[in-house]
Amino acid sequence: MPKKKNIEKTKSAAKQMPLFVKAVSILYYAGAAVNLGILVFLVLMAAGFSAANPLIGAAGAALSLVFAMIILGVAVIEFFTARGLWKGRKWARITAIILSVVGILISLSYLKSAVLVGILLLAVNAAIILYLLINKEAKQAFK
Repeated sequence: MPKKKNIEKTKSAAKQMPLFVKAVSILYYAGAAVNLGILVFLVLMAAGFSAANPLIGAAGAALSLVFAMIILGVAVIEFFTARGLWKGRKWARITAIILSVVGILISLSYLKSAVLVGILLLAVNAAIILYLLINKEAKQAFK
């Protein structure tokens, strides 16, 4: 006779995500939304380039569309990373760490022109990396 699944065990096995992991997830959802806004801007800019000057505009439009595709890819990665973090997926933790390392590298370029933005991005990305790598509660949530 096959054993019945223990409902109690199934409920206790459900992961409780720490609050900071949920906050990071929300940040990645917000990042995806911002990138979609940038995508719309780039597509509109591409249309403007081609309408303003057909000869030079084609190159500008093509370049804008290339950047738009890159931004779309980043937005999709951020969206699924956010979703994976919320659900406690181990791959999402690793992806979030990698994205935050890239974020730190990008924030270094902001330190020359927009110092406050650069410092803010640096601090947020460093906090995400340190939390996901070091915090025992966070590591346990992704096991």
